[in-house]
Amino acid sequence: ARLGGKVLVCGRTVEKLEAVCAQARERGFDMHALPVNIREPEQVDQLFATIARDHGVLAAVVNNAGGQFPQAAIHFSVKGWKAVVDTNLNGSWLMMQAAARHWRDQRAPGNIVNIVTVVDRGMPGIAHTAAARAGVIAASRTVAIEWAPLRIRVNCLAPGLTASEGLEV
Repeated sequence: ARLGGKVLVCGRTVEKLEAVCAQARERGFDMHALPVNIREPEQVDQLFATIARDHGVLAAVVNNAGGQFPQAAIHFSVKGWKAVVDTNLNGSWLMMQAAARHWRDQRAPGNIVNIVTVVDRGMPGIAHTAAARAGVIAASRTVAIEWAPLRIRVNCLAPGLTASEGLEV
């Protein structure tokens, strides 16, 4: 936004999205909130239909949604495991695939950046996140090759430890 681009922020909580957009607009940035639950394929499809209709062709998608809770892996419930994997892996995949279809249908190039974490040495206490992010990395490597002829670049960024609410937990 600082460089003049229009930014669309997506997430499940409208109030959080609007707060971010309000701060950006106060600084003169062009930012718009689009509520979506990336775990729901129909909502992701509707998101991209709305984007195409109201905003035209995207330049890039940044997948940075994620969630986890610290717990010994031996104690994960099925529900807890699925919740993390569904957001961190499946949600990222749904966004990647919808973006790729958007660019293919528009005959336009595109860029996907997936925010992941360093998983090479495991992540005791958050094995569900490690598994999901490893899946995003593998899927990204694969579709980077598959989608290259469509002029779609796919990359992962693993920034390492980042000061956040999650790190505090």
